[in-house]
Amino acid sequence: MNGVMKKQILFFLAVLIILVGAYFFKNKNNNKAGSLLNVSFESIASFQINYFTQAVLFKKTTEGTWLVRKTKNELIREIEAKNKEQLFEETLFQTANSPEVSKVLTLLLLIKKQNAVATNRSHLAEFKINPHSLHVVLFDQNQKSLAKLFVGKVGPEPMSSFVKLDGDPNVYLARQNFNGLLNQEYSQWLAAGVAK
Repeated sequence: MNGVMKKQILFFLAVLIILVGAYFFKNKNNNKAGSLLNVSFESIASFQINYFTQAVLFKKTTEGTWLVRKTKNELIREIEAKNKEQLFEETLFQTANSPEVSKVLTLLLLIKKQNAVATNRSHLAEFKINPHSLHVVLFDQNQKSLAKLFVGKVGPEPMSSFVKLDGDPNVYLARQNFNGLLNQEYSQWLAAGVAK
């Protein structure tokens, strides 16, 4: 093999390595940018599901399992402050159905930033998205909010729903019925055998 042929092979190998590297770099960045919440499962220490005056708070244990309790959301605290009376007691943390909680959280994190269906705030009522509609707030270990996701009405297919990330003007169509997954009674979040 002569020197010219060796140089050509090395050149083609270098080009191939650059192309493969660029492909993986592009896919890595696309996957990261493609997630609507752009939050890792490991960074979430707790999260709260709110719906009108109802709220449940989930907290991750050091073992990675989940605890849950009924809590007060912003709306109920505003009502209590205005009326100067306590409407209900928050419960103590109880053992949650950790596999179910982890499944729901994973599905939320898998929502892709695609299928934007509206960008105008005036259309939010059409999708049943407002400050008191069903929403989830994710927190880190310092109780700093990582993300707030609003869930609107069920989409055009039964296994879909309209969602909006706080701070993002777009409404997206998610390929999951988050109304059914998130809007559960407190007792349904508890581990089997835990007192309700």
